[in-house]
Amino acid sequence: MSGFYQILFVSITAGFFVFSNIISYQWAKTNQYWLWPLIFFSACVGYILFGFLVKQSNLSVSSGLVDALIVIISILIGIFVFKDVVTIKQTIGLVLACISVILIL
Repeated sequence: MSGFYQILFVSITAGFFVFSNIISYQWAKTNQYWLWPLIFFSACVGYILFGFLVKQSNLSVSSGLVDALIVIISILIGIFVFKDVVTIKQTIGLVLACISVILIL
């Protein structure tokens, strides 16, 4: 798998997991049980895509990239969309996570 398609596939896979996290956050705040099917569907699609990704490349790179992107994107959405406040220590961790994704590529 070429580098561009691997990055695209990793991004889409992480996107499904992040979507599942966002919907879980909404459910936790509003207690709307009709959100559960969306959570389960997006998580299932994410794991299926992750399986295809691992089939095309190796587990260590794929898992590292997907997990780091989930953390980075979820934190950025929390900061900019949900107005979460992060500490200096957490900001340093986010910067290190971004550096780790760059180094894995």
